[in-house]
Amino acid sequence: LNNADEAEDSELIEIWLESGNFNRKYEFHSDLANRGAGRFCTLTAPEQGERQKIWLRVGSFAQGDSYEINDQPDGCSVLLFVVTGLVNANSNKLAYRDTAFFCGEAISLEFESAADIFLLVMGTVEINKEAIK
Repeated sequence: LNNADEAEDSELIEIWLESGNFNRKYEFHSDLANRGAGRFCTLTAPEQGERQKIWLRVGSFAQGDSYEINDQPDGCSVLLFVVTGLVNANSNKLAYRDTAFFCGEAISLEFESAADIFLLVMGTVEINKEAIK
């Protein structure tokens, strides 16, 4: 996630995930504002058979927008990171660089200002117990 505002210092957040699929196409993204306002876009999702169940989603929202997150797969937790702006997440006030963690619950977002949000949706990880003996 990269700060595209020319008036602010540039900041870069890198997230690295390991995939068991070595033939997988990797994508690099920047500039959240170009992804469409008022919704989340999925950057990456697990492929069939992957043990690591992680979805990366980003969204840009305007002041006064509201959004309900209730489409996570069963057993998933959500880490919500505020890249820019002010948002109430289940009545918790969050601002620049704040992070909230939600486990097994719907998330209601109310935007007090324009905001860019990053979601890390984490599912249960299947562990091969034979491999760690």
